[in-house]
Amino acid sequence: MRLLPFSAFLSVLTATGIRAADTADPLRPIDIEIAVRAPLATVWDAWTTNAGAQKWFAPKTNIELKPGGAYEILFAPDQPAGQRGAEELKVLCYLPQEMLAFEWNAPPQFAHARPQRTWVVVRLTDMGDNRVRVRLTHAGFTERAAARPDEKAEWEKVREYFTQAWPRVLDHLRKHLEKDAGSDDGPQVTDAVVEAPPSAVWTAWTTKEGRESWELAHAEVDLKVGGRMLAHYDAKGKIGDPNTIENIILAFEPNRMLAIRVGKPPEKFPFKEAIKTVWHVIYLEDAGPGRTRVRVVGLGYGSDEESKKMRGFFAQGNAYTLKKMQDHFAKKSVQ
Repeated sequence: MRLLPFSAFLSVLTATGIRAADTADPLRPIDIEIAVRAPLATVWDAWTTNAGAQKWFAPKTNIELKPGGAYEILFAPDQPAGQRGAEELKVLCYLPQEMLAFEWNAPPQFAHARPQRTWVVVRLTDMGDNRVRVRLTHAGFTERAAARPDEKAEWEKVREYFTQAWPRVLDHLRKHLEKDAGSDDGPQVTDAVVEAPPSAVWTAWTTKEGRESWELAHAEVDLKVGGRMLAHYDAKGKIGDPNTIENIILAFEPNRMLAIRVGKPPEKFPFKEAIKTVWHVIYLEDAGPGRTRVRVVGLGYGSDEESKKMRGFFAQGNAYTLKKMQDHFAKKSVQ
């Protein structure tokens, strides 16, 4: 099998190459990232060794870490050849503990796309404090459709399939790596990249109109230190009723940072004691043209059982919130 030329995926490794000029392009590369609490070497092994990958990615793998070496991820190893998963794929290149590039293929239900190859680049960044940023880019949809224009519609469906699949894969990786590290009392961190500039993300998070456009049924925001941010998820409810969430603004820097703590939780919130010591800091970082890296950091967790359960509650809730924001801006980009 002929390997993809280095020049074909080198652009994926650069900030400008990852993002198509037209963000409405239905065949543009998929670009997502997460942060995991695990040693860099452990995250690297999870992607590049059979022992590591078989703990989370698939029950059977065939990984030979060298350019041209095998990179097979067999989700159904007992099925006939061609139906087992990511088969007959190759490692393209790698940089130890920093970058891995490998071929990828479509699921068997996409008959025309299945025999062809796209490519995936996984990049790891050591963020310190035993945390690693994992960024995954899946590209090649445009190139394959250009080579066979009559198959463009199928490639759009393939891309949509992986748009849904890769976030689940990365979430599975995160849960696997953090299963023994999720009960401590350190910061709880959730990361995502949003297809919008920091100013737009800031507006979406800190104004009544912004929050009601993507997250809440009702919102009120008094953007000042000590001001209140009131939220209600139920369209049938109203601000001020028992299900209103009240956050107090601790500090902010426009378009960059917002720090809040819960002043009054909703009536049925199950962690009323543990929430008294916790606050959240939301960081916005320019991630390149028209993109923002959003990092939500929860601090003040304790080691008691209620606080541990609340950590899990916010880990899921913050991930859901950032995914909802990503979807909101992704839809706006295609309008």
